[in-house]
Formats: sequence, C-alpha cells, structure tokens
Amino acid sequence: MPVESFATRAASPGKPVEPNQGGRVFIVDDDTHLRALMSRWLEQAGFTPEAFGDAESCLRALSRSIPDAVLLDLEMPGLGGMACLSRLKERHPLLPVLILTAASSVNSV
Repeated sequence: MPVESFATRAASPGKPVEPNQGGRVFIVDDDTHLRALMSRWLEQAGFTPEAFGDAESCLRALSRSIPDAVLLDLEMPGLGGMACLSRLKERHPLLPVLILTAASSVNSV
C-alpha cells in the first residue's frame, strides 16, 4: 500500500494527520550545527531527515524525489531561501515548507 505524503493529506480536508507518522523532511540550512540538531530532533520524532547545506543541493534532490516537508533557512549564501521557496512552490505548490531564520525581525528578511 503506498504511503500518503503530508502534502496529499493536507489537500484532503477531513483526513487527520496522526502524530509520529514519520515521513521524509528536507532540511536546508548553511549552518552545520543547526542541520545536525534538526536532523537529530526529527529522527527522534520518527521522521527521516535529509540535510542540505545550500538551496541548490536541495533543488537538485527535489528533482529526484519529493519529501513530505521542507525546513528552509532564509539567509544562506548563493541562492537564498526566498528564491528557493519560489522554485519549490513552482514545482510542488502543495509541499509544506517551514521557514527558519535567525533575523531579529521580519523587516530584516
């Protein structure tokens, strides 16, 4: 039986998403320590993390397979988080993306 992705469930109102169901989560952050920390937390929660140090690597991986969700840092060298978000949403509009930033205010991003 195929496993339903979070995006598919999100598009199906009335179908509850159970906690700890797992799923693949892409982590995109240029900070090595934060990537490791988020990976560890997700693994402990039953998810399968796949970490990337830059947006370009994430987008290349996305052309091979689609995760259930993406954790995306906004401020990265090279292709920034907003540009990456735009490309992610062009390709997969229902893919859940959680934006992360160390900026002190919304005006900073």
